[in-house]
Amino acid sequence: MPTISIKRDYFNKLAGKEFTFKEFEELCFDFGLEAEEDTDNPGQIKVELPANRYDLFCSEGLSLTIANYLKIGKTHGHIDHIRRYHPLLPTTHVTVEPSVDKIRPFVVAAILRNITFTQDAYNSFIDLQDKLHHNLGRRRTLVSMGTHDFDKIKGPFRYVAKPADQFRFVALNKTEAYNGEELLKIFEKDLQLKNYVPIIQHSDVIPLIMDAEDRVLSMPPIINSEFSKIGLDTRNVFIEITATDRTKALMALNVLVATFSQFCEDKFSFEQVEIRRGDKVIDVTPTTPLIHTLRVSKDYLETTVGMSVSDDDVLNNLSKMGLGVTKHPSKPVFDVEVPFYRTDVMHPCDIAEDLAIAIGYNKVPFLDPDVVGAGRQDPLNKMTELTRHELATAGFSECLNFALCSVEDLTTRLLRKTDPRMVEIANPKTADFQVGRTTLLTGMIKSIVSNKSHELPLQLFEVSDVVLTSKDKITQKDKSIFANIAEFFSPHETIGAINERRLCLVYSNSHTSGLDLLHGTLDLLFAKLFGNTVSYALRDNDAPYLFLKLQAAIFVKEERIGEMGVVHPEVLKQFKWPYPVSMIELNFEKVVALFESKAK
Repeated sequence: MPTISIKRDYFNKLAGKEFTFKEFEELCFDFGLEAEEDTDNPGQIKVELPANRYDLFCSEGLSLTIANYLKIGKTHGHIDHIRRYHPLLPTTHVTVEPSVDKIRPFVVAAILRNITFTQDAYNSFIDLQDKLHHNLGRRRTLVSMGTHDFDKIKGPFRYVAKPADQFRFVALNKTEAYNGEELLKIFEKDLQLKNYVPIIQHSDVIPLIMDAEDRVLSMPPIINSEFSKIGLDTRNVFIEITATDRTKALMALNVLVATFSQFCEDKFSFEQVEIRRGDKVIDVTPTTPLIHTLRVSKDYLETTVGMSVSDDDVLNNLSKMGLGVTKHPSKPVFDVEVPFYRTDVMHPCDIAEDLAIAIGYNKVPFLDPDVVGAGRQDPLNKMTELTRHELATAGFSECLNFALCSVEDLTTRLLRKTDPRMVEIANPKTADFQVGRTTLLTGMIKSIVSNKSHELPLQLFEVSDVVLTSKDKITQKDKSIFANIAEFFSPHETIGAINERRLCLVYSNSHTSGLDLLHGTLDLLFAKLFGNTVSYALRDNDAPYLFLKLQAAIFVKEERIGEMGVVHPEVLKQFKWPYPVSMIELNFEKVVALFESKAK
């Protein structure tokens, strides 16, 4: 969860009320936040925030929200109870050139006019950008922000991409101009910026924001220029945000202008900026209208919150959350106005959540469920937990690997041409997460390689799911199996994939394969589960990733439940592991089914 540090005196001044720490802590608890005193910085408070409430990521945004919540805005003459923003018509534009399409295609912008920064507000403005970069922007991969003194630059602006050796500028906190190649080498050694260099390092072109005099304002997502930097004397701020996701860029822009426009001379105003391609205006940002309306029924709110509420309760409590509410004249429904900075409100359930927060979770009564049933742990999960305990007691260490892997992991690295049961991911973000894993083995070998610094032998296990294409396509009409999932699909859609619980054990040592030790562990597992009532048989197996004469299929009552063997050295060569590895992989669902049939 994101955590911010706020100065108590500054926050009290913004909120228009003097809070003791105890009062503030209780208020945060009621609002669903956690607060604690910052022992390293006296006079400051750490507040843990929900990850989706980007508008709370600074003292200014939190104080505005708390003032709404306590309805102290009008009383103190500090802010309006429900904030009303008004955009000013654009006076400049940003032209997007086609060269950016292959690296960082989106840009949005806005201008804060006649703003007055104090030292606290300035520091908070910078900190908010860092918080948004880290969370909403996913370490600047999705979104990166640049803020500039508008009086030092000249519009209109251009968003272009150029080869690294074809531009020069003085970067922030530098005194000398460098070209793109030189800057990337410099920032590779910078403790704060080195993590962002790989985002554009291998691209043929570097994205740039330039003004009308062809001066570079920023080189997103890494650095701004020195000449356009803002300070305490800045009166007009030009905000530009470049992104690989337009929606995320608009979310970041909305939070910035909504939070800091309170310091503008014309409070809660900001100037829009046109985004153009050639002579065509493709966007005006921040986008309008600044309010969208969701219709929600009173019955839905009461069912979701878990208590009866009057119309006045709905109106008053939702207004405390900064939402405008209008009761329908003839129906038990409400039209809820959601401001543009509340990017977390997308569905009536979010409105119900706000209502519950405003009422107070502790005031929601406990109700007995209206169903009768005997609860019990799912047998598969119960056996999984028991097996984990037994294997840990037997000296094995547990792994938890990614459920996604690359196609190469399931084919080339296992000496196979293809795997017909792979479920492919549409538009994978990286080559490492292209398909759902169909075996636990590759992840286990990667775990061995990742622990090469540990003393041998390595004994590892994992009990987890694989993802397989389904032999029988499951549709919405099929109510007998997976009905709880199928109800979300239309009659023409299919699920087409299933999860299957597997158990995998691996052993690696420098002088022995350890297959006999794994064989003994299999005996132990069956003894713990079945005593002497169920036995298994080993039969011929032909897995290409195992030694031909040192592998076996595991059968119980003529049903195959898994396989065991010594991993082929060509497989280990693919993973760059020099020592022998033995493995067992079981279909754990079949093992549990055997146990349940025995119990009956």
